[in-house]
Amino acid sequence: MIEYVEKIKNRTFDDAGFALTGGLKDSLLFEKAFADVGIRAGVASLAKESLMAAAMNGLGDKDWSALTEMIRLSAGLDSQAEMKKSAL
Repeated sequence: MIEYVEKIKNRTFDDAGFALTGGLKDSLLFEKAFADVGIRAGVASLAKESLMAAAMNGLGDKDWSALTEMIRLSAGLDSQAEMKKSAL
């Protein structure tokens, strides 16, 4: 966990321990599994939307902790994410 704290603090996401696109793939699988048994995905859907927005804003190949850059972007702070209005 400390490794992720350092990545977020230093905003160094290039060394992907787990790529953001991997998290997106997993969230899509969770959402489908929920749908297959008739359960609304809830939080899994929110995670998927956040991961999709991050990928669409140029963070897909970064470590999943780069998701914090989307929070910076939506707050109007400097961000490593590219501003793409359709993804916000």
